[in-house]
Amino acid sequence: MARAQINEDRTSELCSVQKAHRMVPEALSEKEYQTLLDMIDRRYDERIRCYENGEKDWEFRIATTVLISGRKV
Repeated sequence: MARAQINEDRTSELCSVQKAHRMVPEALSEKEYQTLLDMIDRRYDERIRCYENGEKDWEFRIATTVLISGRKV
């Protein structure tokens, strides 16, 4: 289950980067973009390696939630 969660986090991060790249493709060169994707993969590969070796690691995320409500008049 832990490995699945780590890979879910990887997928989420990769999807965010891919979405940003689609929105502003000129922000990074193709080489920079691929390097960023590779760095993310290496990070999560390392997290899995640490988990499998029993090394303890703490991570946390901060998420912003925006709620909007209204009434049509």
